[in-house]
Amino acid sequence: MPAKKITIDDLALMVSKGFAETREYMDKRFDSIEDRLGNLEKGFEEMKAELFFTAQKKI
Repeated sequence: MPAKKITIDDLALMVSKGFAETREYMDKRFDSIEDRLGNLEKGFEEMKAELFFTAQKKI
């Protein structure tokens, strides 16, 4: 059975599909990173509020 010849159009489709898959993967990763940063910011704000509350009690 002869091997199928790959055309430049076939290669272009393969590259395009690869970029699309990479973009989807990176979008998911960035969403995950944004969620984690949001949690860190929330925790930081809670710590600042707790420190402020503790400092006010000592006055």
